[in-house]
Amino acid sequence: MSDELLARLAALEGLVAEATGLRLLALAQTIPADKAIVELGSFKGKSTCYIASGAQMGLGAPVYAVDAWDMPQNIKGKHDFTAPSVREKFYDQTDSLGLSQSIIAMQGLSAEVGKAFRGSVGMLFIDASHEYEDVRDDFRAWLPHLVIGAVVVFDDYGRRNPGVRRFVDELRKRSVLIGWDFDTPPLAIAWKRS
Repeated sequence: MSDELLARLAALEGLVAEATGLRLLALAQTIPADKAIVELGSFKGKSTCYIASGAQMGLGAPVYAVDAWDMPQNIKGKHDFTAPSVREKFYDQTDSLGLSQSIIAMQGLSAEVGKAFRGSVGMLFIDASHEYEDVRDDFRAWLPHLVIGAVVVFDDYGRRNPGVRRFVDELRKRSVLIGWDFDTPPLAIAWKRS
């Protein structure tokens, strides 16, 4: 990976720290081309660019970026998630890195998109609403699509997001995901058990 690409990724607008982005990139490199990588909550596309760059450097998995963007059902939040300029910035940034052909952007509520999705998922990055019920519903909606050994990544586990922490802590008591990894805060990473 070139220093130029690293610098360009780090300079993108978004809420993803470089260490987090690099971990997502490394995970995406391992996903086979016949399995999808799904990101729930893409915002301005910074994490999407890290993930798609990893997929391109790795085995060529397609990346699905799911976000409600300016839909009326989306929450505005302190970062004004619903502003039309946010979706425009997503496309500008993915285009600027030449990643548009590797990314399928899907506007919709993440759990609803998951229920209608057709395909096998090798990596799921959950970073949409951080409310407990929404995190739970996102996971449940996408679980049937996860292949054995699929990596599941929850963002903002260690921050002031009690909904994410509560759901992950409950999930850790069950056996559906294994090999929990918290080495790259604020990510909580696990794999679907066989």
